[in-house]
Amino acid sequence: MAEFQKVMSELNRMCNTYCDSCGSCQIQRIKDNACKSCSNWIRYHSEEAERIIMRWAVEHPIVTNGMKFREVFGIDLDSIEVVCRDGEGKVSHHQDVSAWLNKEYKEGQE
Repeated sequence: MAEFQKVMSELNRMCNTYCDSCGSCQIQRIKDNACKSCSNWIRYHSEEAERIIMRWAVEHPIVTNGMKFREVFGIDLDSIEVVCRDGEGKVSHHQDVSAWLNKEYKEGQE
């Protein structure tokens, strides 16, 4: 079994993916009508829910901003050193760029 935090993180990602159309979600499609919400079904069918969630996560890997940038522009930013100049002209490494590159890509968001 996967670690609880990992399963919940992937469940959150899965729910965010289907937030506009729960009918496309595998859990929503198989849960019985007696359960009014997915959270109740997950609680009573935790092992099956975990298998569904983790299988979905494998089929839908996280795409990072760096991966999307590479796809669109054909440039691997991992090999580029990003520096900033402060008001006095001093050069420093820009940590925010690395954080952005590793962040999950969201369509239509900055």
